[in-house]
Amino acid sequence: MGRNIKSAHLNEDFFNQDSIIVWYLLGALVKTYIPLKGSNRTIIFRNRSYKLIEILRESLECKNSIVSDNRGKNSHFLTVSNERLFLNLEQRGLTPDKGDRRFPEDIPPEFMNDYVRGFIENECFGKPGEITAKLDLYFNHEYLAGLNEALRRYCGVEKKSVTGDHIEYGITDLTTVYNFIYGDGERFHLPEIKEKFKLIDSYFIKLKERRDNKAEKAKILLREGKNGIETSRILGYKSEISFYTFFRKHTGVGIREFKTGYQ
Repeated sequence: MGRNIKSAHLNEDFFNQDSIIVWYLLGALVKTYIPLKGSNRTIIFRNRSYKLIEILRESLECKNSIVSDNRGKNSHFLTVSNERLFLNLEQRGLTPDKGDRRFPEDIPPEFMNDYVRGFIENECFGKPGEITAKLDLYFNHEYLAGLNEALRRYCGVEKKSVTGDHIEYGITDLTTVYNFIYGDGERFHLPEIKEKFKLIDSYFIKLKERRDNKAEKAKILLREGKNGIETSRILGYKSEISFYTFFRKHTGVGIREFKTGYQ
């Protein structure tokens, strides 16, 4: 993996420009970019997607070989040695220590969805099955907090905060994120990852139908004279509070208001 790291030519300033592919790659490399420890010029680009590493090599106009390691993580590596490229990546937020990496504050708004798409697609690549009910993202807390704040600002996710080094987006936020990162189907993405999200719409529709049906059943029980506690137990809620919250969210009124209005 450490061999063949010198190139006759290298576009060392590739990451200094603002473009769809630059910001996508910066997002995709957040968790997998590995500067060689103790060096200020040797760079190891690692990813589970061979296609992504190949695009990176072409973008850098690099002739170095891509080395594949199929023992376990099934990763692909591109190693280069260039101090200027090393510094440029650090200025873009890819610090030598992953724990110091933060969500960039200088992403141009027109490339925000490209950067986020890169980060999310890298997270989802290689994981089995479709993504239907939730999206789990893992990294250091400060980075994820910045990511969540950006998603709240740019596409309106509801999740307010991040605790620890993990963030989970449920079906409603996941649909919002999906529309944000794939709204323009012409922008660069990995088709096999987008395919993993294919069941979101049908799942969301079915979930909404179940919730609507439950809300209607609750109305019928309350009209029949059942109180909130009885209704919540009949519908299978573990606590009255969760039922009250559900009812207000889906009807716009509280239990007492509904019963008073009906009577």
